[in-house]
Formats: sequence, structure tokens, C-alpha cells
Amino acid sequence: MQLKSLTVLMTLVVASMIVSPSFAAIAPSTQNSQNNLNIAKSGDIVTLSGQGIDPDDDTLTISWKQVGGEDVELTPSNTVAEPSFKAPDVQNGKAKILSFELTVTDPYGEVGKSVVKVTVLPRNQSPTADAGADQTVTKGDQVTLNGSGTDPEGDSLTYRWSQVDGPTVSIDDPTSQSPSFDTSDVIRSSAIFKFQLAVFDGFGGSATDTVLVKMNAAKATLITANAGPDQTVDEKSTVQLDGTCDDKLNRSLTMTWTQTLGPAVELSSTADSSVTFTAPEVPNGPLVPSAFRFTCQADGGGTATDVVLIKIKPVNESPSALAGNDKITMSNRIVYLNGDGTDPDGDKLQYSWKQVSGADVKIASPTSPEGRFKAP
Repeated sequence: MQLKSLTVLMTLVVASMIVSPSFAAIAPSTQNSQNNLNIAKSGDIVTLSGQGIDPDDDTLTISWKQVGGEDVELTPSNTVAEPSFKAPDVQNGKAKILSFELTVTDPYGEVGKSVVKVTVLPRNQSPTADAGADQTVTKGDQVTLNGSGTDPEGDSLTYRWSQVDGPTVSIDDPTSQSPSFDTSDVIRSSAIFKFQLAVFDGFGGSATDTVLVKMNAAKATLITANAGPDQTVDEKSTVQLDGTCDDKLNRSLTMTWTQTLGPAVELSSTADSSVTFTAPEVPNGPLVPSAFRFTCQADGGGTATDVVLIKIKPVNESPSALAGNDKITMSNRIVYLNGDGTDPDGDKLQYSWKQVSGADVKIASPTSPEGRFKAP
């Protein structure tokens, strides 16, 4: 009997990303195997894709076997050309190497083998940041910012505070969870400050949050200004600002509105006590703050100011889904689903494939826009 060689070809699919094969033909008489290092992350659905080529065109049987690393379950079985498994959890700073051997056998017992290695890296989960509740203080107060952070993996966290708006103040320790600053030296009698807290987990994960501090005037003067109550409004809605001035000497007063924070808007007037504007579109997520300073100036001298805070709430619009063109395929072939989606708000989208009719199949990577399944 003349010996023959079986060729073993392999690829690795991680989620919807295909890694090019690097396997050559392997003669069963040598029983050699080549190792290829492929990268996946914890939680990835990894598909091993193998096939055999027989010079006599004999029907081949395929068998996968895990030969190294933490045990994983190959689905739907280890006797299909493209079994999948879920990459195991890995601690930050660590890695796990899994090895799989593919064996192809012809009806006469001739065998070809090859091994693929998969290196699983940790999928770091980002921490969360909480800059604390918004505060209202009086000029001259010592203000403490109350920040915190959590990490789902228990990583050690570091903090960094920065001021992003308002009259400049000095934060005593920007790397503390709860630093302080003094409002005594702020030139304005009233103002709104915006601070950002950034939280880092040491493995590339980070999160940010912001907090507003509204500073009111320290005491009443001959002239008082009131910019009205703070408001929370929907994007694209009409917002009305109502300011009032009072002068104990009953002098003629000039009123002025000035925007000091947030996306720029066009006021209906800057010199009336009551003005309106249209709230701008804002991205989905947290409320977007805007602030307006109301100034009262008396004829002959004397000025008072007050600030009103307007928080703009995003109004979510639904995304659209496109499942791709209908397909015609052969039995036992791998079918790739090419989906897509768009969102009028520009939000990051999540995907989910679900079978609604036909013979049951198992969809690989059902949360990817490019799912796939084996035709029955």
C-alpha cells in the first residue's frame, strides 16, 4: 500500500475578526505540528476553523481536542470543523495559553494533525467615577469636593481633579478623593464652577464625572440681582429666564444677560429682564449644564450679579437596524450575517441576532453586527 499525505488547514476566528492561517501541509508519517499564537480576550467567542485535504478526495473525519491550558467547552461539539468556545476569565496583568489539536482521518486510518495556540488576555473593565452632588455655597466658604470611584475587578484606583470652567480657584490636592478650595479670593460676587474627576485603575481603564458648584453672593448690598430659579429642560425646548433687580435708592437700572457655561445659545435679548432661548441638541448621557449671569447696574454706580443654572436633558431617538441582504447557501456551510445600524444621536450601538423562523441553528457571536451560523 502506498502511503499518502493529508493536508491540515486551520484558521482562528475571534468574535467576528478572522486571523489569517499560517499552517502548511503536514505529512502524517512525521506527526509534526506547527504552533500559531493567536490573541483573544476574556469573554470573546473564539471559533477554531479547520479542514483537511485528501489527495484521493476521500471523505475525512475531523476531531478537535484541547491539549493544554484551562479547560473550555467546545460547542456544538469537538467533531465539527468550526467549534467555538468562550475565552476564560483572566486576572489583570496575567495571561492564559490554551492549546488545541486538530486531527483529520481518512477511511483507511491515515491521519494528519496540527496544533493551534490561543493566548487569552484580560479584558479590563473600566472603573466608575462619581464626582458627588452639585453644591450651592456662599462666597467665602471653604468647599470640599466629594469624589469616589469603584472598580468591578477590585483594582486599586487613583484620582485626578481638574477645573474645567468658572473663575480659577486653587484645589489643595488634585489627587485626593475629597480635595478643597477657598472661594474667598474669587473676584466675582457670584459664579458657577465646574470640576471634573478622573478615576484610573492602572490597567488602562478610566472614567470621568463632573460636578457643579454654585457660589452665591456673601451678603445683600444696596442693589440686588436675582437670576431666577435653576431649571432642568429638554433639548430643543424653549427656555425662559426671568431676572429681577432691586435698588434701595430707587435709581434707574440697566440689566444684562451673559452666558458663562455650556453650549452657545442665542438669547432673544441681552438687555431685558425676561429673555428666551432654544435649548441646543446634546448627546445622550448625563445632563449638560449651561449657566447665565444676570447683571443689574444702577445709574450713577453700583452693580449686582446673580447666576442661574440650566441643565439640558437629552431626548433619545431610536436607532435603525439593517440585517443585510437575503442569502442563499448550501447545506453545512458557514453563513455570515452582515448587519449594521445607525443612530440619529450618534450613540454607541449594541447588537443582538435572534432566529425567528426555520430549522434551529446556533448563532455564533450573536452580539456582533457580523454573526454567523452553520447551515443545517
